[in-house]
Amino acid sequence: MARPVKRTVDYFPHDTHAASSKTMYILDAKFGNNGYAFWFKLLELLGSTADHVYDCRNPAEWGFLVAKMRMDEDSVERILDTLAELDAIDPELWKYRIIWSQNFVDRLADVYAKRKQDPPVRPNPAQLCATAGVFGPETRPETELSGQPGPETPQSKGKESKGTTAAASVSGVVSTTEAGSSEPDRNELAAAEPDKRMDQSSSRGQAIEHSGHGQVLSYMAKRLRMLPTQISGRDLADLQQDCARHGPDVVMRAIDLACEAQLRKGKHKRGDPALGPDIRSYQFCREFLNDAKELVEEEEAIRRDREIGARRRAETQALIDELLAAGGG
Repeated sequence: MARPVKRTVDYFPHDTHAASSKTMYILDAKFGNNGYAFWFKLLELLGSTADHVYDCRNPAEWGFLVAKMRMDEDSVERILDTLAELDAIDPELWKYRIIWSQNFVDRLADVYAKRKQDPPVRPNPAQLCATAGVFGPETRPETELSGQPGPETPQSKGKESKGTTAAASVSGVVSTTEAGSSEPDRNELAAAEPDKRMDQSSSRGQAIEHSGHGQVLSYMAKRLRMLPTQISGRDLADLQQDCARHGPDVVMRAIDLACEAQLRKGKHKRGDPALGPDIRSYQFCREFLNDAKELVEEEEAIRRDREIGARRRAETQALIDELLAAGGG
């Protein structure tokens, strides 16, 4: 059986002089340490995403990005806009909510050369315009996002169907069923037919949509490898209750702790941030709520102390400047 083609990296260069670059200097000036942390978290995410293209049009992908950065959506938007203005990410693609960093991919050239593979190429904006749908990690066509054909599945190449649809001919994408896969995975079929799945679970989907905790739901679905519509009524009710009682940050941290616990038990492999524990329930995550609450409270206390310290330093500096100005007069 052929090995799947790897289109991610496990590491990337982090130069010792990175903080003195124009991008980092401006991020630090505008956003403080949050800007520095954001940039390298984003590079980690791009490195672990297939073809190093991140599609923020997908609500689950966007929710995961916001949650990973531990910031509110407005702050994430502002930093990404700044990165686009600096050409750190592609400004044209960001207009389509696609994150691509040509400089990052160029620095991975040696990795792909050792693999004897061509590096990923910049997505084609014209093809992005031609497609109105939103693609998740399983349904996103590689030809659309990367500008080149995706890796063949090791099981079967399949044959192209003669009767391609109009949409497929526009975007250059052939669906799973059109490609003639011998035995498609059940989850892939479900992802290829989102309208059908939503019809089958419309009441639960509406409850999730109007729950007010969309960011947490998207984050949980991402970490636990679930579709939002696969979340049970009990899990949804418990999650809403816990968000109201402890706050979204505590709930998301509990999900992180549950995933880390499963990782320590060897339930899944390292290297893919999208891989959560091999569980399909929020109940396991609830066991970590108390620990998560303590961690979030500690981080909040540290943040407050830093803000107080920064404010005092600013006041002291202002007083010194005032005294120097008075003495000079």
